Amino acid sequence: MEDIRYAEGKYIQVPINEKSVITEMSNDFTLPDYQPEIKRLLHVSASVLPPTKYVGDSESEFCGGIDYYVLYTGSDNQIYCAPLSSEYKVNVPMDKNELALANMTSDADIVPETVTGRVTSPRKLNIKCKMRTRARMYGDAPIDMSYTSMGGANQVLLGVKEISKRIFAQSDMIRLSDEMIQPSGADEIRVINAHGSVMINEKSTSANAVNCKGELYIKLLMCREGDGVPYSVVRRVPFSTSLAVEGADIECESGVRGSVCEMSINVEEGRIGIEAGIMLEASVSKKEERKYVKDIYSTLNKTECTYTDLPVLTDGRAFNANFTQSDSMTLEEAGLTPEHKILDVMGCAYPDSASMDAGRWIFGGKSKFALLVEKDGEYSVCEIELPYKYSTEARNSENAYACTSADIISARARLDGERVGVDAEIMLRCITSDRDTVKMLNSVSFGDVRERSGGDCIVFYPSSTDSIWDVAKKYSTTVAELVETNKLTVSQSPDDTGTLDGIKYLII
Repeated sequence: MEDIRYAEGKYIQVPINEKSVITEMSNDFTLPDYQPEIKRLLHVSASVLPPTKYVGDSESEFCGGIDYYVLYTGSDNQIYCAPLSSEYKVNVPMDKNELALANMTSDADIVPETVTGRVTSPRKLNIKCKMRTRARMYGDAPIDMSYTSMGGANQVLLGVKEISKRIFAQSDMIRLSDEMIQPSGADEIRVINAHGSVMINEKSTSANAVNCKGELYIKLLMCREGDGVPYSVVRRVPFSTSLAVEGADIECESGVRGSVCEMSINVEEGRIGIEAGIMLEASVSKKEERKYVKDIYSTLNKTECTYTDLPVLTDGRAFNANFTQSDSMTLEEAGLTPEHKILDVMGCAYPDSASMDAGRWIFGGKSKFALLVEKDGEYSVCEIELPYKYSTEARNSENAYACTSADIISARARLDGERVGVDAEIMLRCITSDRDTVKMLNSVSFGDVRERSGGDCIVFYPSSTDSIWDVAKKYSTTVAELVETNKLTVSQSPDDTGTLDGIKYLII
């Protein structure tokens, strides 16, 4: 026998909760034997890899890896980078919910807010990382449509709601490779560090898939063996792939972001080989219509009902936005002088606000940049922070809300007189929607037979808040009888207060 509550289409996705959780990690590391000893620590950056997700009745768990890049100078006063890795686990508690939810799913943006390192010996260091996890959880609430088959004297009012369903998916590892010719010169090339980011240029949805075209942006920090000054080289590797997303269709909207999970550099005579692995994460917004029971009553028996207000998302969008951030600050504010030379710049973006103004979404946040600089043969890292803002047309109401993730694809810095300027290419993944509620029937019980009035008819004078459904339910008749007796025309839902506009009285 079919389970009417969980038959296909007999559910509605509801947001369970949205939480922000801070996780502080501390790890001790020992440099591998092939790495030179640390003379002076310059900078530690972190990259959080996409998590594996586990959603339970009381919490969501996000587990994955975090890669650290330790930039330092060795005893020869040359710059080196030690790539180190550890694991993370974040538990996000759920709010208590009495709904019988199924097919629970979640999404999370995990960003390293602060990363610090402390050298404990020439080959050992401790790294502390504070991560912020913004998690969103959803579940399918059952819709009991069995009331529609009760028949007899029971009157059933149905409703239809168009919702925005969230679907999340993650790709398998996508392997990419590239090769470049070594610059000519007497000394061999040494690759200090390799950093990668993923730009999504085009995307579209199809049956159970999101199709993407993009580029892997690779920046190599290199120098000549010996006393060569570091410099950076940029490579862009195009890719095209299809990400499996069960339930997606051509009318869905999607937002996609990518992460570099693996990268290896092989320097051989005359060439530099690059092997990389990337993963894509897709957030899909799908429109679905859901039919549900609003109300029920019996024309013969007294009826008592309870109702449930279910939170839902409507008018959803999912999209990517690419834009350029250009800003500057004084050298004094940055802690620099005109004698400094900028060798490289690394950056991370942190979204912190989303608001609507004059029919436009305004997404705000901050970008943190680490500038590798040289002065008088000494290397150091200068950290600066600049705000960013991006706006786009909105189609949502005052009940709209948005969640975003941000990635800096590329960045460059320059000294301009008494100021230092930064130009960055930023990619946002955005999901917006309206918050709404659906009031549906939760339970019904039928009691004693209703007592009927002895009169032949009743004259009822409706107020501005009455609907034809309210009147029929109050007097144990049917909407059809009221329409026929009073020669009414009802084109909207019977419970709409507009059904009695202009009606002075009803004969019942």
